[in-house]
Amino acid sequence: DSASLVVLLTRTTLQRMWCAGEIVTGLENSIPVILVATESFQEIDSEFVDRLSDVWTPEQVSRLDDSGVRLDDIRCAYSKL
Repeated sequence: DSASLVVLLTRTTLQRMWCAGEIVTGLENSIPVILVATESFQEIDSEFVDRLSDVWTPEQVSRLDDSGVRLDDIRCAYSKL
């Protein structure tokens, strides 16, 4: 059990598939998410969220899917950040 999820936002954090999985899992389980942005972090926008299918290879998307994390789940979670 976790009281909160701290996400250190760098330039690449949201492009890392397992980070995406942790964020989705935290939000789906009503875990408070604390965002800590570094200087390299760039705010995400709807265009970034729409392009998520281009961030990972089909194999990576399949691994996420096998773990119960779908692209639509990630898009939804990222739109809440």
